[in-house]
Amino acid sequence: MSKRAGLRTGLLRPVIGVFRGTGDEVYWGTPIPIWVSDDYQEVVCIGSVAELEQYAGHPIPDIHRHFIDDIKIPSKTGRGYLHRVDEVFDCWFESGSMPYAQVHYPFENKEKFEKNFPADFVAEGLDQTRGWFYTLTVIATHLFNEPAFKNLIVNGLVLAADGKKMSKRLKNYPDPMDVFERYGADAVRMYMCNSPVVRAEPLKFREEGVRDTVKEVFLPLYNAYRFLVQETCRFEKQQNTKFVPDRSYIHKSSNPTDHWIYATSQELLDYTRTELEHYRLYTIVGKLVSFLDDLTNWYIRMNRDRMRGGEDNQSTLESLNTLYDVMLNLTIVLAPITPFITELIYQNLRLALPDSDPRKEKSVHFVMMPDPDVQGLDPAIVTALNRMQTVVTLGRLLRDHRGVGLKTPLRRIRVIAEDQAYLDDIMGLENYVKDELNVMNLETSADTTMLETNVAPSFRALGGLVGKQMKKVVADIKGMTGEQIKDFQKTGSIEIQGFDLTPEHITVTHTIKDLGDPNLEATSQGDVTVVLDFTKDEDLLQLALAREITNRVQKLRKEVGLQQDDPVEMWATSEAKEVSKVLKEKSDYIDRLLRRPLMNAKELQGHEVAIVTEKFDIDKDNSVTVTLTRAGPHFNAEELSKLSGGKKDVEEMLKQYVLSHSPSELVAGLKPLSLNGVSYSLQNGVHYTANGAASAPYYFTSMEQLRAVVRTKVVKFLGGAVVSFVYTLLDRTLTILVMDGAAPSNVESLAVGLGGTASDALDMDQQNVGLTIARLLSKRFAPLQVVVSFNLVDAQDELVNAVQREIVSEVKCRDRWGEPAQASSKPSPLQNEQGRLGGLFIMYSGETSKGLTKKEVMGLPRPSLGSSRPAGGERSLLKRALAVLE
Repeated sequence: MSKRAGLRTGLLRPVIGVFRGTGDEVYWGTPIPIWVSDDYQEVVCIGSVAELEQYAGHPIPDIHRHFIDDIKIPSKTGRGYLHRVDEVFDCWFESGSMPYAQVHYPFENKEKFEKNFPADFVAEGLDQTRGWFYTLTVIATHLFNEPAFKNLIVNGLVLAADGKKMSKRLKNYPDPMDVFERYGADAVRMYMCNSPVVRAEPLKFREEGVRDTVKEVFLPLYNAYRFLVQETCRFEKQQNTKFVPDRSYIHKSSNPTDHWIYATSQELLDYTRTELEHYRLYTIVGKLVSFLDDLTNWYIRMNRDRMRGGEDNQSTLESLNTLYDVMLNLTIVLAPITPFITELIYQNLRLALPDSDPRKEKSVHFVMMPDPDVQGLDPAIVTALNRMQTVVTLGRLLRDHRGVGLKTPLRRIRVIAEDQAYLDDIMGLENYVKDELNVMNLETSADTTMLETNVAPSFRALGGLVGKQMKKVVADIKGMTGEQIKDFQKTGSIEIQGFDLTPEHITVTHTIKDLGDPNLEATSQGDVTVVLDFTKDEDLLQLALAREITNRVQKLRKEVGLQQDDPVEMWATSEAKEVSKVLKEKSDYIDRLLRRPLMNAKELQGHEVAIVTEKFDIDKDNSVTVTLTRAGPHFNAEELSKLSGGKKDVEEMLKQYVLSHSPSELVAGLKPLSLNGVSYSLQNGVHYTANGAASAPYYFTSMEQLRAVVRTKVVKFLGGAVVSFVYTLLDRTLTILVMDGAAPSNVESLAVGLGGTASDALDMDQQNVGLTIARLLSKRFAPLQVVVSFNLVDAQDELVNAVQREIVSEVKCRDRWGEPAQASSKPSPLQNEQGRLGGLFIMYSGETSKGLTKKEVMGLPRPSLGSSRPAGGERSLLKRALAVLE
């Protein structure tokens, strides 16, 4: 025997018995290359085909049994001829030789093999424990005294829905190709990756699970992507500019939800990289699905108005950049699991990226996993938003328990927690809590004396840990003191009977001993308790009815296939007294919910092109009729009558002349029309408005629009320095009272937000900021005239002057910029640290005869003329004005 053959014999002799034990006495298979004497005392192990050819004396084209079984090897010890053993290798031995056979080791590629052995990982099903995994380990251990792999990924077995093995004969499983055709390969991949099978546990395959994956994962994902594209395209169209992703907008954003979702996405990147590096694939998909829920059901829903331009360009860009960056990173992270839909999304998203961005490649599958943005990591804001989500979730549970839907407004919610930081986080996100739960007021309390704390053991979790000590452990858990419970909630662990127990083993709950009011309901989770007040009153019932009206309008828009930016106007009317009252008194609330005005259908002028008219029954006593029309010219009847000299035929011809022009021509302005030798000059904004009634300056709702602009644009940028603004209907004059010395924080954004350009902001400073605001608003809402004043006296003078001229029949005061005034110990949202007074809105209208008398207005005390800021007397003036109205 050659030296190499001798070495082979020496290496494999100890395992001959092993492989003979696992070999098969069948014809086909890889023959075991061992020749033995009849008494098995002499053994030769062949190490190569070339060596066997030396013994055979001829070439061997094939090494299956019928080519080599007749080869005899002469004995070197006088035992005649050696013959090959009958067995062939078990097929798993060949698989176990894969690391060596694939590179023809040791005959060649020695350096390549040693560089890559052992493999980073191998992956197969649980049934390979005694097959491939076993032979890989046995051979590698014998040859190199180490495993053939560094990591082992084991999949469970996929069974039929009834738990039985999948069988072609029984046909107890759906055709995979049919499933792919109906739901797509991505859905099957996601369903499998988010199942027990990735944890080496069995999976009962259900086609319904794949369908649910499409509904719960892919539809929200694609809708989020579509929403981003729609709002980005709308922004580009409205601003006539290209959207270019810029992460600096995210870092500079003042909105907490931007920082929350961005920080969460960076945590997701960091988590995914760590888990993939450790081959823990079974932990990733659940985290991705949870993040997708945060993105679609929380972030996008809470920021839709911002992305649609509901505030200002700065806020729109901040929210769009946040959503874009988060969607792009999510697409990259999801790509290995759902390669097809992510490629579709990425191919569009990449078009906005600059060439220098490392995330821009030809395919999402060429993009390396991005490194987390350390600057974007913000554990504090993530904690705060998570707490807010907990409170909102508990509030929804209480609503479900009472059977009160989210459309029904509630008076108040109280959040109770001993941790003041928890309460501070909730108050910092007050508006989101109130919006998500549709409650009017939020209260917080650190007084937990009314709470009763209970602890309960989790027997399922404890069973595998404490074993026979269960009785003693349970007794100690139930006997935990108040201090022990507090420490346990703070640290998340406690040692009992020598076992380290966590919240997985012990559940802590809080209940209120006695609510004392059947209209209150409470629930707890962890260290927070939420109490909802379900007490009904007239105002809440009106708000609930307003929600129902809003819902009917939105459904009608959806039924006719309208998009958000379609030029459509909405009208409503009702014969029901209660509905009519709500349409009138809660118009601001309805407009805010619809994000556009819902106008009185009685103001329709007859020439409008109706898209649809439908009557909805809200309940057995109330109904509302909704009409959707194409946005078109709206006429000022009073001015047209003046222009036509009261001649109805001329007025009708003037209307037809306007209607015969396109919207762009109407905006640009019409040429004078000559009728019977008389020239008539029709002006946009005076005799008609080109963009519909909602934007007509002579229509009453234009004041609501102007007020909204002042509230969302002026107030935002003047940082609480706006004290009040006064509007006289017949004069069409708006007076905005601005605190002396106030200057906008971002003049360019303010100017653009008011309809101007960046050049309008070049010389805007403390002295002429008011004049610039007035000029831009006057231009935008012509023929309304806007005057900006820096002294409270001027505002009172406007009030007195209007009453003296008898053009006012009612004065309405509103606190918090449009919300009804309420007694509150908290300062106004517009009140700054110096205690500046803000948030008073005084509007004149001629709708009712009730109001301030001339004597009452003239009798208001006059403040000092030398005061440039609201002194105590001036504050009392405004308070007295409110008191008179009440």
